[in-house]
Amino acid sequence: AGCAGVYTLKAAKKMNKSVEGIEIHCKSIVKPENPSIPAKWITEITFPNTWSEEEKSQILTAVKTCAVKELIQKGQQIDFVTQESHSEMTQNTTP
Repeated sequence: AGCAGVYTLKAAKKMNKSVEGIEIHCKSIVKPENPSIPAKWITEITFPNTWSEEEKSQILTAVKTCAVKELIQKGQQIDFVTQESHSEMTQNTTP
């Protein structure tokens, strides 16, 4: 929902529209054989009655361009690294 919110906000700003009253809900449909892997992701956006069909369409189009969605769909190769942080505080500590 975070990604959808960011893209909604950016598109609304381009139209000089407030995002007040917009609601975004996401639902993950998982694979039965592996419930930790989503098979489908549904993003539903509710707009205030004052929004025109064209304005709604612009927001929906913007949300569809989410970089995270594109990354997942296209399966880009990313190396994920988990490591301990070595900040200045821990490096400069003497026993």
